[in-house]
Amino acid sequence: MNTSAIERASVEKEKTGIFTGRFAVNPVTGQPIPIYVADYVLMDYGTGAIMAVPGHDERDFAFAQKYGLPVIEVIQSPPEDKDTEGRLIRAYTGDGVLVNSGAFDGLPKAEAIVKVTEWLKTKGRADFAVNYKLRDWLVSRQRYWGAPIPILYCEKCGEVPVPDEQLPVLLPDITDYAPKGRSPLAAAEQWVNVTCPKCGGSARRETDTMDTFVDSSWYYLRYTSARRDDVAFDRAAVDYWLPVDQYIGGVEHAILHLMYSRFFTKVLYDLGWSVLRNRSRTCSPKNDLLQGRQDVQEQGQCGQPRHDGGQVRGRLGALLRAVHGPGGERRRMERSGDRGVYRFLGRVWRQVTEAIETGW
Repeated sequence: MNTSAIERASVEKEKTGIFTGRFAVNPVTGQPIPIYVADYVLMDYGTGAIMAVPGHDERDFAFAQKYGLPVIEVIQSPPEDKDTEGRLIRAYTGDGVLVNSGAFDGLPKAEAIVKVTEWLKTKGRADFAVNYKLRDWLVSRQRYWGAPIPILYCEKCGEVPVPDEQLPVLLPDITDYAPKGRSPLAAAEQWVNVTCPKCGGSARRETDTMDTFVDSSWYYLRYTSARRDDVAFDRAAVDYWLPVDQYIGGVEHAILHLMYSRFFTKVLYDLGWSVLRNRSRTCSPKNDLLQGRQDVQEQGQCGQPRHDGGQVRGRLGALLRAVHGPGGERRRMERSGDRGVYRFLGRVWRQVTEAIETGW
């Protein structure tokens, strides 16, 4: 296939698949389940095979709609997600209690996951497990923009780390950023050619840079002590300020950035450099906030956020949705909240610009 794993897993991409002509057996109900090969199910996630829940997963719902598969509501869904006959018209991905689930009816979603798994375990059909899908990550690249890799190459000593007292390595000023078959940094001869700190002979700097995902995997730690130039971050400051209370990001962050960031956090914890085990207490995908705004607009409860007759741009709409409550939940948005959010952003803007002007 010519599509990337990110594209295949995207909610927006049209789902395609092929029926194998075979059926599996639902381990709880004993009912037959048709087996499809689908493009959005990735081999590197778990075992590469999943049991779809079209009533409560957007991608599964789109696939079921396209191929005429049954959509069964197993988590009690709000009326706006159903047609006049009580059938789901979209996947409900929020919390609720189980329905159409036999002995497990009425259990809250989180509790039901545990109870069903325990029941299946007694039958020898399932067990508890944690699956991660952290993909291999190419750290280096032949670009100017990015964190320099602090390694020197000496003909006598081989690879030599840049001494701590020479960190951080700063990028040189250059005028041509085109790679031309090698990193543009390779042309900065005065920057590249250095003295080996071990033997005093000639050495060359690494000219590849690190992908910017490396920076974004630990920037939240740096924020706690951004003025320190002797350490990457201050342990006491990290312990005091973190973890992040609420993280809002795009769906691509949930697939890539948050997993890498979590990996960095875990490694630093294992090394004893931080007591932080998770970077964020809660996470709300940005599309949940925007989808919630779209839902209430479609219901005629609130138009596009405006202020003084003009359309407010930038992040005002998403912030307005955020202050009304957790992402993914549908609720009425009052126009009065628009002005409050606008004033809040105004205060933030003024404080930041005043701080810059006073040299803070």
